[in-house]
Amino acid sequence: HADTTPPRRFDALMLDALADPSTSLAAFGYRLAPGARGGGLWASAVEAGARSRAAWLELPWGDQGLSLTTATLRRLGGVKAVPLLEDVDLVLRARAAGRVRVLAADAETSPRRFDALGACRANAATALVLLWWHFGATPGQLFSMYYG
Repeated sequence: HADTTPPRRFDALMLDALADPSTSLAAFGYRLAPGARGGGLWASAVEAGARSRAAWLELPWGDQGLSLTTATLRRLGGVKAVPLLEDVDLVLRARAAGRVRVLAADAETSPRRFDALGACRANAATALVLLWWHFGATPGQLFSMYYG
């Protein structure tokens, strides 16, 4: 997620969140960088969807700046070496081990994928990959589906 910029004082915000022993993973909110092609309506919808998923399902994704302690990462068995959805896998394991805390401060992510595919197509592709993963597709199959 090299196209994501954390908020100011990100380090202090994360250290504070992870100081709570019930928190297994912390993440920032989600905001698309300004200048998204297509205007503010679709960008607002994408942001609202990501915020809702993170808050209600405790399921932030990698572009929200996932953070956890070294001890928690070791206890969870590390990050799996898969070409896709390693962030979702890590969050699901962290959620089972404790609280996933989504902070009020936003990480800012490039809208380039949404600009290239369109918001509906980009979200549909992600949903299909997640569904296929849920039904047991291999990491290689998922990678081929997502990246063509």
